[in-house]
Amino acid sequence: MENCPQGPGASSCTWTVNFGELFGAGQNLTTNDIEVFSNLSMEPPTLEMASDRGETRQVPDFQTAYTFAGTIQGDSANANGVGTFTVMSSLSKYTMYEMISTEDQSGAHPPAAPTITMEERDHTLDDRNGNNDALITATFASYHDEPSSRKRPIGRWNDSAFRNHCSQW
Repeated sequence: MENCPQGPGASSCTWTVNFGELFGAGQNLTTNDIEVFSNLSMEPPTLEMASDRGETRQVPDFQTAYTFAGTIQGDSANANGVGTFTVMSSLSKYTMYEMISTEDQSGAHPPAAPTITMEERDHTLDDRNGNNDALITATFASYHDEPSSRKRPIGRWNDSAFRNHCSQW
């Protein structure tokens, strides 16, 4: 596996794929900044943008299917016969911007109203976690050609039928 991050000759490779448009610091802040925190309990609500933190976020387009393609090539120089390979794709982590309600922890009686914020939260499973993994298993065949000469079979045979059959190979 020549382009494998684990190096040539590795028996398995792992690539990380990130996708989406870049928002935040260093981008066109008129159109490409993104909210990363908001305290909705304050009046007026406070907003913090990715550029305020000097950070960027990679955001996929909503309801867009992304396709990743590549090539797997069997090692025909070192394999003979049938080889098997497996490709596994897994969602490992994604970040959601979601509403969080935090109860008052001060111990005051009566307790203060909960604090409502919008925050980034990392997730490893989604509502449809049955589609977070994909697995493809396939085989390839590699047979080394060896020169051979046509030899007459032992026994009775029809020479013209043999020639016609061999010419179809």
